[in-house]
Amino acid sequence: MAFQLTNNLASIRDAISWLLEHGVSTSDTASLLKTNPNYIRQLVFRARRGTGKSLVPAVLSSYDDPAKTPSAGLRAWLGVRPVEDFVVLDSAEKKRLNGLLEATENEGAAFWQGVRFENGIPRYRRLLPLVGYPSHFRRIRLFARLKQLIAETYLHSGRITAALEEGMRSFALSSVAYHESESPHDLEQVGRTARLISQAFLLLADYSNTLRYLNIHARICERIGIAPRPEYFHQLATVHFLNGEDDLARTSFKRAMERLADTVDYGQAKQKHEVLDIGCRQLHLLDGNWEGAQELQHLMVQSLDPSDIHVSISANWTVATAFQTDSSTAQAEAMTLLEAYRPAAAGFVRQATTTELLALAPDLPANLRSAWVRYSLYQHALRRN
Repeated sequence: MAFQLTNNLASIRDAISWLLEHGVSTSDTASLLKTNPNYIRQLVFRARRGTGKSLVPAVLSSYDDPAKTPSAGLRAWLGVRPVEDFVVLDSAEKKRLNGLLEATENEGAAFWQGVRFENGIPRYRRLLPLVGYPSHFRRIRLFARLKQLIAETYLHSGRITAALEEGMRSFALSSVAYHESESPHDLEQVGRTARLISQAFLLLADYSNTLRYLNIHARICERIGIAPRPEYFHQLATVHFLNGEDDLARTSFKRAMERLADTVDYGQAKQKHEVLDIGCRQLHLLDGNWEGAQELQHLMVQSLDPSDIHVSISANWTVATAFQTDSSTAQAEAMTLLEAYRPAAAGFVRQATTTELLALAPDLPANLRSAWVRYSLYQHALRRN
């Protein structure tokens, strides 16, 4: 088995807990994971002890209300000047800022190219020194945007705690910029980052904080007169999905698709495969629609570069859908598909983790396979990194 226990302790501990809670014996769990029962017991003991370590610094986690003016202490901790800058920018500074803004947004437009193996992180970090020790809201705004891009890269690559900390930095920085500029643009960025933070909490299975930050996103959207992003409905649907509330999940996944179909980013309308990907793969799984899942996977492969993360995501969900059926033929075909697209998961920690966990499904008791693959879709080895 390709799954390396020593490199994936977080996901292995959770997987062991899941298996034991569902009646799989310690010896059978050890056999499934190609190890010995004593090692299984040791991992369970460590998991019960926990680390007791806070996920992010308290100075960040304590600031979650963008209506409140960030304190001078928080500003200093973030790396911005402790007082507001009232200087009028001259033409040279405006030119420098416009150039830095263009460079930042060019990187943002190429975001997905930088997710695999976190290749985008060095590019974003190279721009950070050009921001300097900012005091004017335009530079603070750029600082926040770069931190947002870093956080989102960590999120999609699988380093969830790193994403959470960088996301909270961006959230606070955008709040600083907003309180100085009073611009709806900066407030919108606060809301966008709140949705990113909620996604990180969702992947940590912290649904209370997920909903808290989703509500911040929704309130900000209402305040500035825009509709919540499609991802807002997708996350709500995912909470329902993970709580076993399948009918509510279906409704929200469909709403996410409707919203995405009406969304334009960087001047481009969303393509068919993007709209279907945000909700249809989940609906196929909920309905056990193996044929529909295969058709969507084919569309994704046709529409995307083989290195795109969504190829791996789609393959994993297609495989999981086969295990929502009673068809041994579909499940055998799914395992062939999983092996074929295993290389596509390389460089995306969360998808690689899911791929390896899905590979265990045929070795589980038949009555656990459906629940196991649903569980596997939201696991990731580096979520505490």
